[in-house]
Amino acid sequence: MKNLNYLLAANLIVWIVFFAYHFSLSRRNSHLQKEINLVRAKLESKESPSAPSK
Repeated sequence: MKNLNYLLAANLIVWIVFFAYHFSLSRRNSHLQKEINLVRAKLESKESPSAPSK
């Protein structure tokens, strides 16, 4: 029975680490998406007024 307790504790720790890693990746992805949108908006604003007219 003692070994089963260690197995369950290890399983719980693995799941906690997994969800913490998933949460970390999710936050990083959200931050990068905001940064991409900001850069895209800056590029679009620079392209619009400086377009040459023929």
